[in-house]
Amino acid sequence: MRGAFDVILGTELATTMPAVVRGRRSELSPYLQAMFAEQSGFEPDWGRYFDASARLARCEYASALGLPAACVPVLRAEGSGLPVGVQLIGARGSERSLRALASELESALGG
Repeated sequence: MRGAFDVILGTELATTMPAVVRGRRSELSPYLQAMFAEQSGFEPDWGRYFDASARLARCEYASALGLPAACVPVLRAEGSGLPVGVQLIGARGSERSLRALASELESALGG
């Protein structure tokens, strides 16, 4: 599944950028040229676009960007005993490393 950022970027790239660039694609960075090439024939799904925008607005950035994330309990708050944790966010494709780090952190801090 594509992340919300990918949906938003793809939709905006396919619907608004052609008019902005107008025949000057060769002047774009190789990265943007590749993105334009990937969008060839793209039909925007406005329902997915607005859903993705709403997800980003709720601050679920890691998930919205398609990045792996893990919440790790690290201790309990004095008095209330409620768990306190940290969120780890990794690069795309780093799920295994992120899980290993989360496990080590939880063990080291007694979560």
